Formats: sequence, structure tokens, C-alpha cells
Amino acid sequence: MLSKDDLWDALKEYPDARKLLIAKGREILKKDNLLDESAPEEHVTADEKAEKLEQAMETLQTRFARLFAEFTNNQKKLNDRIKYLEKQLEKYQAVAAAAKVQNLTLTVDDTLSRFGSRMSRLSIVPPISDQLAPPKNNL
Repeated sequence: MLSKDDLWDALKEYPDARKLLIAKGREILKKDNLLDESAPEEHVTADEKAEKLEQAMETLQTRFARLFAEFTNNQKKLNDRIKYLEKQLEKYQAVAAAAKVQNLTLTVDDTLSRFGSRMSRLSIVPPISDQLAPPKNNL
């Protein structure tokens, strides 16, 4: 005699036959009004549940590994890009500083060439508008 567990083990190898057998059994039970409507549609063994969980876990692990690899790759690319931009910024800052020094040097040189020896005779004089303004009262 075939036990219930042996039947389910045998039907595990033939899923289409199992579905057909379950459908046929439901029809017979429904015909005799013996079908419990709250009963699950299909008998799933613990092994089948474990198999499905393992497959789902493998799928998730694969997806996670792919996402992590993509994240690591993007992070490396961004770090490389940041380093490149920082080097470019340093170059531009050095060029700007050199240009500023050169411009300042030219300005001083131009001033000295224009005014020459008269520079030593110049003194700092307040603007005329300050000389004409009435004194401030400190009351």
C-alpha cells in the first residue's frame, strides 16, 4: 500500500500529474459537498518550500552581488573623476596666481616707468571733497 508521503514524493517528480490529480480530487470532493473551501489549493511540502526559498535566496544574492559590483565600479569612477578635477583646479589656481603676480608686477613696473623719479615726491593727500567738508561735531 502507498502511503500519503510516498505519493507526494512520487508526484514531486511529475508536477503536471500532481496538478491534474489535485484538480480531479477537488472536483470529486466538491461534487459530494465534502470540499473545505478554506483548504489550501495545493499541498506543498516543507522540502518544496525550502527549495523555493533557496532559489529565491540565490536570485537575491546574485542581484545583490551585481548591484554591489556596479556600485563599487561607479564609486571608483567618481573618485577618479574627482581626483582629475582636483588636479585641474590646482593647475588653474597656479596659472591664475601666476597671472595675478605677473599683472601686479606689470602694474608696478608701468607705474614706475610713467612716474619715474616723481614717485618719491608724491604724498598722500586726502581728496578735495574731504578738505571742503565742514568739521564733524562730536557732541
